Amino acid sequence: MTLKKRSRLCSAILGACLSMGLSATAQAYTLHPVLTDEGKPFLVFKVLSPGDESEWSSGQPEREISAKELASLEQSALYFYKIFGPNKTDQAPVIELIGQAINDDNAGARSSISSNGNTTLADAQQGAYYPSTVAQIVINQPSAADRWTGPLSVLPDNGFPMSLTSVIVHELFHAYGLWAEVDTISQNEETTYFFSTDEFSRFNAGLYDLNGTQAAPGMEIRIVDNIDPDEKQVFQALKNETFFERNGVVFRGQNVTDVIGENTKITWANDDDENPLTVTGGIPVIGFEGVKDNFYPGFSHVALQNSLLSHLTYRNWGTLMEAELALLQDLGFDFDRKRFFGYSVYESDNRNIVNEQGYFKRENGQWLEGVASEEPWGIGLHVYGSDNVIVQKADLLTQGDGAIGIRIDGSRNTLTLDKRTRIEANGTGGNGLLVSYGNSHTLNIQGDIEALGEGGVGIRLD
Repeated sequence: MTLKKRSRLCSAILGACLSMGLSATAQAYTLHPVLTDEGKPFLVFKVLSPGDESEWSSGQPEREISAKELASLEQSALYFYKIFGPNKTDQAPVIELIGQAINDDNAGARSSISSNGNTTLADAQQGAYYPSTVAQIVINQPSAADRWTGPLSVLPDNGFPMSLTSVIVHELFHAYGLWAEVDTISQNEETTYFFSTDEFSRFNAGLYDLNGTQAAPGMEIRIVDNIDPDEKQVFQALKNETFFERNGVVFRGQNVTDVIGENTKITWANDDDENPLTVTGGIPVIGFEGVKDNFYPGFSHVALQNSLLSHLTYRNWGTLMEAELALLQDLGFDFDRKRFFGYSVYESDNRNIVNEQGYFKRENGQWLEGVASEEPWGIGLHVYGSDNVIVQKADLLTQGDGAIGIRIDGSRNTLTLDKRTRIEANGTGGNGLLVSYGNSHTLNIQGDIEALGEGGVGIRLD
């Protein structure tokens, strides 16, 4: 019998400067602090060169990290600074950064799970002290066209080249806690999977199968063709030959359920089956990583349509949806997600949604009605679901760069902007009303829409 811990580098892509906390060796690495507007470091990248020795087991540096790549990573880190706010201490977490020579557009990130279920990066970001690096990011080389390293955008506009900036947001989210540690036992050419006992994460603790069984340390993960309703002692993941990711696993937490709705049913992304599998009150999770003949239960990516945190080939989110911000909160981070979203509709088939929630500046957890938000990438109303009839009856006011009044995904939604309602998206690159996906939407514009900033668009049908 062989017991193995699956060494995971989650991929899809991944205070004062702590030089005194790092091992003093004669190496050529450099420390690159990511500075906030106040001039204080939020994160520090320990940038390794070929010949430097990594503190992590997932590879050694094979090439230099370029200045463009480093600038892109800095933007990604500052996105999380906008979410979290200043560090709780003067010490900033240190992340090892290495470049590898493989030309496959890939990248990855890893951290360790501490005894409280947080990653060490999450602990360090919230004030815990670690004398060495608390995470690692690995960046491979682009396979063809150079990567896009421009600024973040809610709706990516980078075209074919991959946006490294958004990809590293995805990877940093893994290192902050979107991470399920799965171990294996191999015996007689059979492999058994189970949740780690000594590295059971907060994300692990929020996973449920279709039977309602909650993941627990050491619990067996059984890959099944059909759910056994009488089996409550194992975690059952559906094997589906035609839809590899659709497995019945869902993440639930107080904040996620608050956003999505306790009774809201959500399908897996791109599931166009006549009778699609649904989960209730949470975020569907991609169950299996790898390929059909060589796969394992990864449980470390979400399956929301076109989400940045998914593993979909096509994604049209460059930042996080509200449900994903809520997931960060359920992983233990304390921040006000409503600074970035007025209201989100994840449900479908609701013919009578009257939204009287506006979008304004936030102060001490309260709306300042009539005062425009200044947050970049904010969204007044996000419609994720399909077949809804929605009337927007409250103003949506923002001056934030890249912010959006209303974003509509899904399909066959009908939206009416009430005649007494204003949408102002007057930041640089703002969009008043954006239809970004789906088909057969109906728009009844009775109110006022403006997007007066540089590059602003009043109504955008993308």
